[in-house]
Amino acid sequence: MDIDELEQVEDQLDTYLARFADCFGQSGTRAHLTTHARGQLSDLDTKSVEPIALQAGTNSARNSRSTSMERRRSSQEADSHRPI
Repeated sequence: MDIDELEQVEDQLDTYLARFADCFGQSGTRAHLTTHARGQLSDLDTKSVEPIALQAGTNSARNSRSTSMERRRSSQEADSHRPI
């Protein structure tokens, strides 16, 4: 596959994924769909969220881990103060 064919496939992928744009309430989430799809089609050995985010150059892998830990901690604190 040459560079022109690769760019054409990228354009086709973007067009296809645009069909699902209204499924996501936030533009950032929509952008992650494209990043994830490209990661799944890449030559990465491990195709989970963190390696895909790192390959794409986003801070999502690091930010999502700390954010989910903060949410969990906040939820636990709220539960401990909830009346029985």
